[in-house]
Amino acid sequence: MQQCRIIICLIMRKSQKREKILEVFKDGDLLTAHQVTERLPDIDRATIYRNIALYVEQGILREVNVQKNVSSYEINKEHDYHQHFICNNCNKIIPVDINPEDIKKIIPKFLVVKDFELNIKGLCKNCD
Repeated sequence: MQQCRIIICLIMRKSQKREKILEVFKDGDLLTAHQVTERLPDIDRATIYRNIALYVEQGILREVNVQKNVSSYEINKEHDYHQHFICNNCNKIIPVDINPEDIKKIIPKFLVVKDFELNIKGLCKNCD
């Protein structure tokens, strides 16, 4: 988290609202912008959406699509290639570590992998 704060200071003007918005993600939560607004009712929705967009643009947060037509966000950590398992029954989202070299092995040799997003679906241990 400290590294993210340093990056913010270098890239964007520091503010208490920006700090609060980023703080919501500190536990590694995967959140929609709407969920952030619910957790921070003292900050107006437009400010939250605008700052999330800035964090994504600067590479501090990454956008993840685990639900159809809904963007979720999480801290973008260097060399963290985890992806997401989504339970078809309870919709629980579980991080899954993926080795990027394994992805490259299954992609045809004439393609160059720059980034990937993988959603694995099934039943979690509670719903199985």
